Amino acid sequence: MGKKRKRKASIRNRILFLVIMCWVVPVVAVFVFTAFSYRIEITKRTDSMIENEMQNISSLVAGRLDDLIESCLQISYERSCEEVWREYRKGVKTKTELIDTITILSKQQFNLDRRFSMFAFYEVETPYVISYNTKIKHQFDEYVRDIEPEISEIRQEDTSNVQLKVIERRLFIVRNLYTVFDYEKFGTLVAEVDIKRLFHGLEIREKENVALSIGEELDLVQVHGCVGEKSQRYVIDKLFNQYQKSQRKNLFLVKDLNYNAYMNMKEYNYYDMGVLFLVNATEVYSGLYEFYRVISIIFIAILPIIIGIFYFLEKQIGTPIHELVNVSKSIERGELGAVLEIENMPNKEFDYLVDSFNNMSKKVKYLFDCVYDEKMARKDAKILALQTQINPHFINNTLEMMNWQARMTGDSTVSEMIEALGTVIDYRMNRENQKLTALKEELKCSEAYLFITKKRFGQRLTFEKEIDESVLEVKVPRLVLQPILENAVVHGIERVKKGIIKIRIYREEDKVFLEVINTSGRVSEEEKERIHEILYGPPENIQGVGKHTSLGLRNVNERIQLIYGQEYGLHIEIDEEHTSFKIVIPYEWKPEDEEEKKHQVEIELREKREMIWEEKKD
Repeated sequence: MGKKRKRKASIRNRILFLVIMCWVVPVVAVFVFTAFSYRIEITKRTDSMIENEMQNISSLVAGRLDDLIESCLQISYERSCEEVWREYRKGVKTKTELIDTITILSKQQFNLDRRFSMFAFYEVETPYVISYNTKIKHQFDEYVRDIEPEISEIRQEDTSNVQLKVIERRLFIVRNLYTVFDYEKFGTLVAEVDIKRLFHGLEIREKENVALSIGEELDLVQVHGCVGEKSQRYVIDKLFNQYQKSQRKNLFLVKDLNYNAYMNMKEYNYYDMGVLFLVNATEVYSGLYEFYRVISIIFIAILPIIIGIFYFLEKQIGTPIHELVNVSKSIERGELGAVLEIENMPNKEFDYLVDSFNNMSKKVKYLFDCVYDEKMARKDAKILALQTQINPHFINNTLEMMNWQARMTGDSTVSEMIEALGTVIDYRMNRENQKLTALKEELKCSEAYLFITKKRFGQRLTFEKEIDESVLEVKVPRLVLQPILENAVVHGIERVKKGIIKIRIYREEDKVFLEVINTSGRVSEEEKERIHEILYGPPENIQGVGKHTSLGLRNVNERIQLIYGQEYGLHIEIDEEHTSFKIVIPYEWKPEDEEEKKHQVEIELREKREMIWEEKKD
């Protein structure tokens, strides 16, 4: 075999490639280079501006938080709460008086400071809050349900450090209170920071989403816009991962297709605080996208010129060649003599090429018809030769005399056998020299043969049949069942004490199946190989007992394939006890359908030409 030929590109693809390389690629290259350079510059400028703004806001917010923490520390320095608690411990004051005093002190300390929105006080031995004041409409039940479990953990700690805690997107200042001299815990102070007041007066753009982060956890307090939506979680998580991996940097920046995230994280006396800016990438780089739009308009304006060039080349070269290829494929599919019927070609070169192609196609069809006629003549001669091998010539008059003599002596059994033999011989002689006959005639001959055989074997042989009467008029080659029945007797019934021969005839879709099943006993692997050689091996390999019936099977298979084609024929299936001979023929077949015959022969010729071509290349 020669090397497989490399598949080449079509001329249409080559024209398209030429247009792309000469026009599209240079235009796109200029666009990409300009856009990339401009993008770098505007990106640096925008990022620098946002980072400066974020640092200024962070410094101002940190100063304000420090003031709020000092206010919370002041309540313990003044010792008012401590003294009231001591009197409560000594029994001087009741718990109600303790609560009232604490409430009054908290109002004096916090209500005037609008930067606090809520105050709560816990007595050290009381599990629940004893004083709760708020300026906004936070429900107390909501506080107890969502906030208090987190506060309880801090109450258990043995420290007086001020802690900033983000709970449910709200910022709280929490501190355990201790006595000044003996350092005994007497309560816990909780104050909520009003975020709007914390950022009041700071310049934040309308389209910026701003949040406050306290500590290393991903707990954010909403300041402006919307931060924390599902579409934003990826860039926020990536930003905090970057912060946790770095211990020295203060500024962090993460970008994705939708958002740019900036964070300025810095360590202060009581807390680590970061201000997070989350900005829509489209809005940040609006100037860049405007530039992209202008470049796109220019490119779209050039596009019609590129399309016009491609259309001109396609019409002048691509379309004529494409039409020629299509007609060539039609010829390859079997439509010999196909011509290209186009009146006006785009140029004179293709006019000459089309005329030459049409003349060549007509000559090929003429040569093929000559070869086909010769092929069909040889085929018919071979079929007649094969049939001649199995057409015995006996004298029917002799059989009629023998039948008359048997009737005269009253021997009805012999008479019936002679009549059956006459039916078989008359059918085999084929006086009208027909290649095909009705299936019912073939069955009549087969039943006559089996009648004679049954007389020979007696009770050893049982004959069964299962026939679809709707297919009895189907045309079949003559003498295809009897050789199979003879083989079933010689290689099946004669080997066993008692056996069955069954004929099944049925239809499936557009095929008719003639099946003969006989008892055969166990068949060795050698016997299976011999059967395969009978059907597909050379005739000289058929030797030994039953050579006549073996040649008959081979004859049946060859005749069916010569008449109907390679997809039909005789198939043999063997199991442990039975052998099945199955003939497959078409339900409808028209011998006069010459176009189909030509197509089959043309395929064979094309395969031979390809083999010769490969041999020449080698």
